[in-house]
Amino acid sequence: MKKRLNSIFIRLLATMLFTAVFINVLFFSLLLVFFRSPEVPSLHERLRAYASYIFADLDSEPTLAHARQIAGRLYLDIRYRDSHTSWATNPNMPTFAEIEKNTKRSAGIYHETPYLLSKNGDRSYLLYGHILFLHPRLPQGFYFVLALILLLFIASYLFIRTIIKPVKQLQKAVEQIKAGNLDIHIPVRRMDELGELSVRFNVMADQIKKMLKAKDQLLLDVSHELRSPLTRMKVAAEFIKDRKLKHTLTEEMDGMEGMISEILETARINSPYGKPNPEEIALQGFLKNIIDSFAGRKPGIVWHAPKNAPVIRADARQLTMLFNNILDNALRYSAHQEKPARVRIQTKEGGVDISVKDYGYGIPNRDLPYIFEPFYRVDSSRSRETGGYGIGFSLSKRIVDAHGGTIEIQSTERRGTTVTIFLPCSPPEPGENS
Repeated sequence: MKKRLNSIFIRLLATMLFTAVFINVLFFSLLLVFFRSPEVPSLHERLRAYASYIFADLDSEPTLAHARQIAGRLYLDIRYRDSHTSWATNPNMPTFAEIEKNTKRSAGIYHETPYLLSKNGDRSYLLYGHILFLHPRLPQGFYFVLALILLLFIASYLFIRTIIKPVKQLQKAVEQIKAGNLDIHIPVRRMDELGELSVRFNVMADQIKKMLKAKDQLLLDVSHELRSPLTRMKVAAEFIKDRKLKHTLTEEMDGMEGMISEILETARINSPYGKPNPEEIALQGFLKNIIDSFAGRKPGIVWHAPKNAPVIRADARQLTMLFNNILDNALRYSAHQEKPARVRIQTKEGGVDISVKDYGYGIPNRDLPYIFEPFYRVDSSRSRETGGYGIGFSLSKRIVDAHGGTIEIQSTERRGTTVTIFLPCSPPEPGENS
């Protein structure tokens, strides 16, 4: 029973029903006040009573002087006529003939101003002025009821906002998970459906974090264990006399050693001791040395750098690994093309952009969202001839993130791929970009 009462659906439904009933009660109460109260005379009754006092006062002394006193006191114009005389307090006010020509009614509006006509025997009176607009008086308590309705809406809004507050917290937490932050934890202060959802979300985040940590630890342990037998295999391979077999085995072992190095480097960057060790790097000369190391590989590399290439502070060893990965991919997947890969350095505010463009196979759109995931490969065959082991882009992103930069990939199938890396002038302090 308690769980049902805590149900967010029941609470929202109760809030809506209460609000609807309360507003209807207030509305019908106002209708009763306006239309059924015998103490409040109608507008026409009050207008006739008001005019009767003025006409009675005028009729008691129908002189211009007396009429001017009344007109000055009430801010209106008065016109009078009988069988002997006629006069007006304001000669510019309408005449009887004008009023009678335009309307046959004893009360109305002429030239946007109200008027009243009255006859008593041969005496005729015309009152003309805005004071004849009598506004209905609001009943007592009207503004109090209006304030109650407003307060009711405010209270309902605040109550519903409190109920759905965990939804916004969940949205922010999901965005954090999407960005890779698995340390997010939603505070739980209620026991309705959203409270239970928050609890389960926290459990899910903890389980995902444990699973990923276990997977990384397993890869790290296996990599460490593989290094010793791999070293012995390389030593043993040196004694093989068959050169072709020796070359094939050495090439495979070099590939496996590179994969193990990348896994260990990824684990090291993720550890508290893997933060960048920054030093001043002249980017133009630094990149030239890396590009020169790829000399002889098809389709070649052409690069463009500004005359005064910037000097940045970064970890030289990690940057070497980063650009080796990017350039190796660019050449590997465009070796069949004649157009060389292009490297461009462009200075920007606060840092520098380095773009690497190739004209190779490209990456399908369906694979782009997953390209930075560890061990994800566009080519599922995992052939050494068509690529590595799916660690290069993942490691590259971790290196760029550790330096406080960004890495973006734009690609079109059969037209090529462009990798753009932004590096700030200085990497963040340890713990700043965790």
